[in-house]
Amino acid sequence: MPRLWATLEGTFEQVLIPEAVHAEIVSGLEIQNPDVPVILGAIEKGWVKVVPGIEAPGVPENLGAGEREAISLMTRVRADWLLMDDQVASTTARLLGLPVRSLSYLIVYLVAKGVIKAGEGTVLLDDLVDSGYFLGPNDYLGVKKLLKEASGKK
Repeated sequence: MPRLWATLEGTFEQVLIPEAVHAEIVSGLEIQNPDVPVILGAIEKGWVKVVPGIEAPGVPENLGAGEREAISLMTRVRADWLLMDDQVASTTARLLGLPVRSLSYLIVYLVAKGVIKAGEGTVLLDDLVDSGYFLGPNDYLGVKKLLKEASGKK
C-alpha cells in the first residue's frame, strides 16, 4: 500500500502510532512487506510519530498490544479519529466513546475530500484487498458504491 501512504502524507499533518504498532510494522521487514520502508521513511521525516507505550485504565487485556496502545493513545490525545480494523478492538474503542474508522472508510474519505478520484480510490481498495485486507463481497461492493457517491457520481 505504498500508494496509500503517499496519499496520506499529503493529506494529514501528522499520524501518531504507539510503540507496539511500530514494533508490528518493523516485524514486517522479515517478510519484506513493501509498506515497511515507506512507513519507516515517514517516521524519519517526522510525519508519522511513534509515541512511547501508553496503557490507559479500562482497556481490556484480551486485545493485542498494538490495539491496546492505540486505544490508550487515543484516549489521551483525542485525535480526530482512530484508524483500526480489528473488529473486537474497534468495538471496544467505540464503547469507550472513541471515533473509530477503518481503512476502507479512509479511502472513501480521501475521495470525498477530493484528494483522489473515485477510480484511484478503487485502485487503492483493490490494492488493500490484494494485500490481505478482508472485505466480504457485499462490503466490497458497498465501498465501491460509496466511492462513486463520494465523488458525486451516482
